[in-house]
Amino acid sequence: MTLVNSMKGTREVSRRFLNAILGVSLVIGCLLVSIYLLLYLGSSWNPIDYVDNVDVGVIVLDSGFDFEEMEKRFPQSMAILKAGNVTTLPSIGGLFKEVIKDEPRVRGVFNWDFPNTNSRDKLREMVNDGDYWLGVVIPPPLSMSLLAAHPVVNLTDLVDAARRHVNYTQSTDEYKIELIYDQGRHSTAISIILAVMDALIQSINAGFANEFLNHEAYTPLLAQMVPPYAVAQPLQTIRTNLHPVSDSGENTASYIFSVVMWIGSLVAMASLLRATVGDVSDQLAHHDFVPPGLVAVYRIVLMEVFLLTQSILINLIYLGFGGDIESGHWGTLFFFTFYFSNAFMAIIGLLAVLLGPLFQLPATILLVVQLTCCEAIMPHVLQPAFFKLGVALPMRYAVRGTRHILFGSYNRIMEDCLVLMAWIVGPLLVGIPLGIWKLQKRWETVLNSAAGDVMANAASLPAESATPATITIGGG
Repeated sequence: MTLVNSMKGTREVSRRFLNAILGVSLVIGCLLVSIYLLLYLGSSWNPIDYVDNVDVGVIVLDSGFDFEEMEKRFPQSMAILKAGNVTTLPSIGGLFKEVIKDEPRVRGVFNWDFPNTNSRDKLREMVNDGDYWLGVVIPPPLSMSLLAAHPVVNLTDLVDAARRHVNYTQSTDEYKIELIYDQGRHSTAISIILAVMDALIQSINAGFANEFLNHEAYTPLLAQMVPPYAVAQPLQTIRTNLHPVSDSGENTASYIFSVVMWIGSLVAMASLLRATVGDVSDQLAHHDFVPPGLVAVYRIVLMEVFLLTQSILINLIYLGFGGDIESGHWGTLFFFTFYFSNAFMAIIGLLAVLLGPLFQLPATILLVVQLTCCEAIMPHVLQPAFFKLGVALPMRYAVRGTRHILFGSYNRIMEDCLVLMAWIVGPLLVGIPLGIWKLQKRWETVLNSAAGDVMANAASLPAESATPATITIGGG
């Protein structure tokens, strides 16, 4: 008997829990997690493979070797050159340009460009405007700095030469190659780009050392110099960061704001759909008709109150951690957060109108797609082509605008606001009329059903119960 009861209990459990709906839900859940993992890993898997897409602007200002100046400053060096009948020396800046233009292994590292300008400020402006991810300035005295390690005669001269070269190439910025970049544009990408550039500079330095030691024009000169300083590392760099990111948490905040507001909007919309406002059956039972248009207004007001509150809270949390705001005004960050969250709510609201409670699945998938495709984790320039679909999605512009406000970088704020406005207006123009129409149809359906029930009940009454009552007037 116990075995029979156990088998019945097992069948009952199977009937209740192992049904088709649960099975489909589990499959969808597994697929959703797999899609997220696939997109997340694919969006940032070995970005160095795509670093050749990175635009790098180079201006060469190196004036080369000034023989007249060398005659004054380095008479011993010039004596060696004259003895070897050397009348010209290729500039280091010129050699650098030739290497990155002609050497296949170097030429393909970045997408090199040589803008038609000799102005460092102009190149800086181009990096700031987003024309280049990295600007490289070869300074005018680069070649002459090599001669700081002049021919030595005794140990004292050797120490002086070494000290002089260190001062020229390590302490004096004007003798260094300048790397200009905008960390606020995308901190993760800049870290990768600079790491590749550092490795490239080291490789070029090794090539230059070999060239200097074997070139017929340089050999007689360098034979009397200090090889460890003048030959091994002829190229030194200095970095100019236009818009620093002082803390990694600030970089995370630049995109986590959007993620939090999307999730909050999704949860708020799901809660709103479960509310009694707009429930036709409930209104009919209480004889309390609320026009569908008023229901729509009520829901919009509730959503705006939620977005306003949520925007204030996440901004206060950011400020509580000591986060900086380049714009210098908390109100700018708050307004933009509230602004782009309206775009998110408009999209999620349209999905709710179209799909009802099932809207949460596509809304979650859309969040995953945006997080990986909208340059939050990795910029498009370091991703496979598939992820460029993010240019059509609102989170890209929310993240980009937030980074500009936080760090002052890559100013496209007007474009960001216009695109987000389109994502606000478009879904609202479709969602509000459609939602009102669907509420109206629900009212008509319920009322027609109720009227049909009344007629059916009246028809089912006995015939005598429908006979009018006899009313006697007066006493008779």
